[in-house]
Amino acid sequence: RIIKTQGSTIPLGRKRACLRALGETRQPWLLSRYLQYSIDETKIRPQDTVSVVAYVSRNPLGRQLAWNFVRTQWDALFAKYSSGSFSFGRMISYVADYFNTEFEEQEFQSFFSSRYGGSGAMEVAHAAERIRSNVKWLGDNEMLMDTWLTQFFASIDKRQTF
Repeated sequence: RIIKTQGSTIPLGRKRACLRALGETRQPWLLSRYLQYSIDETKIRPQDTVSVVAYVSRNPLGRQLAWNFVRTQWDALFAKYSSGSFSFGRMISYVADYFNTEFEEQEFQSFFSSRYGGSGAMEVAHAAERIRSNVKWLGDNEMLMDTWLTQFFASIDKRQTF
């Protein structure tokens, strides 16, 4: 029912709220279907595809799904959005925002090493730098954060009385 709002006269703000809500589901199969719907113009407007990818990639359960979607649909997405579209670059950024492991960094670099980013080329470079920064920050601070969180939650447990 929410998807059908796309062709109706419902105000844009409400449509955006519906798109955002669909990206927050806790059902991975629905997130996957939602991503597939985003490239079906009979279900979701083409100008909303990037928003759908963004909403799904913000969901911890959808991050890998969004990244896989972008990779498997790259040729179609590139053909449709890469020519002068700022939203295409943002889509690359959205899927990479939470990457923080060496594996994700290598996967990102490997994928884009053989592909031209079109209007998103600059964003590919920026995203790669953010990923490197995330990996470094996590490497430098993981033990410190683990210690702090352990101590913090231990102090909460001591204060709670049942």
